[in-house]
Amino acid sequence: MKRTSTLLAVLVVVAMVATPAVGAVAQETDAEADETTDEPAPGERLSGVVGVQRAEFDGEIERNAFSIALERADDNATKANRIAEKLDEMQVRLAELDERKAELDTQRERGEITEGRYRARIATLATELDTTERQLNRSNATAAELPPEVLEANGVNVTAIQTLSKNASELRGGEVAEIARGIAGDRGMADRGVGDRGVDDTRNGDRGTDGSNVSGADRP
Repeated sequence: MKRTSTLLAVLVVVAMVATPAVGAVAQETDAEADETTDEPAPGERLSGVVGVQRAEFDGEIERNAFSIALERADDNATKANRIAEKLDEMQVRLAELDERKAELDTQRERGEITEGRYRARIATLATELDTTERQLNRSNATAAELPPEVLEANGVNVTAIQTLSKNASELRGGEVAEIARGIAGDRGMADRGVGDRGVDDTRNGDRGTDGSNVSGADRP
């Protein structure tokens, strides 16, 4: 009986010592989980990749349609008119994308959206910004080939095109670009050096407002 009591006492002591240790391990596990919350869950990452692919596909169709419209224009006035229409469209688009990002930032700050879901949606937004910027760059390059009086007569403001392109580039850079690479990597039509209508961007006037080529590896 005495031996049994001693054994029970030993077991109680062991249990008392082990309990804090288990608690410490659990706390360490929770801490490690908290440290990795920036990484999207598999489902969130998949959602981001799918969103990026869809945005890339839609963007390619849109860019090709714009290229065809410019190529089939009968004269400079028609080209200028196409650019003016695209400028109005991109101005509205950029404002909407800017508003979407601001809304996502607010949801993130308030804890209304997980970090993974935030990153997935930002990656899609970055791809849409890429399409917007590239069409503005194409508009700028084409406008540079047209007489100033034709541009003015058709309401084409070259300075406005350049400003919008710069705004799109700035909105797409920094953390947004980093998040996009983290979700989808260096992939996509732009990253393969393939531009409008399946040929190299430098042959399509898809250049930055400073005349430099904007396709390729610098695209998220």
